[in-house]
Amino acid sequence: MDDEQGQQEEMVLVRSSFPVTGQPIRVVMIDGEPWFVTADVCGARQVEPEPGAQGGRPGPDASRQLALD
Repeated sequence: MDDEQGQQEEMVLVRSSFPVTGQPIRVVMIDGEPWFVTADVCGARQVEPEPGAQGGRPGPDASRQLALD
């Protein structure tokens, strides 16, 4: 988000399902790009999220913390 130019991100919560199992997955669309809720993806794949998986924790540009209800 660039506060200096007055731009705000558009965020929309989309409820979807994992194609293989049909389990629900929350997807947040931020400026037209999908951001998947890690807990939902791991649950659908029946795996526990591991801090060291896939090269470690994502950097600040690759992760967000949002309050989803």
